[in-house]
Amino acid sequence: MSRIRKDRTKEVKHKIDAILFKRMQLAGEFLKTEVKLKITNLKLVDTGNMRDQQDSLTYRKNGHEIRTIIGSNVEYQPHHEFGTRFMNARPHLRPTLIENEQQILRFIYGKRT
Repeated sequence: MSRIRKDRTKEVKHKIDAILFKRMQLAGEFLKTEVKLKITNLKLVDTGNMRDQQDSLTYRKNGHEIRTIIGSNVEYQPHHEFGTRFMNARPHLRPTLIENEQQILRFIYGKRT
């Protein structure tokens, strides 16, 4: 007599999804800290508001795609990042992502890349 095995596919998928979500959260928190350091190192600090308002948010799009965003709701942050016709760009978000690519991948994949 053969044993009927219970299909655990959904259970395993849920566990993997939970692990990936947590890793994306950790990568976001790491990157948020690095962005704050970059803002300080570039001397973009006047009142400290832009640096202090940095946050990370991990969420699901369409119920399954995991995304993490880094930034703040400070209205002048895009002016620093991209510049204006009156001010040269002083990017801090994009360079921080590029400089920390390997560390972020380690957070997500859990190993050396």
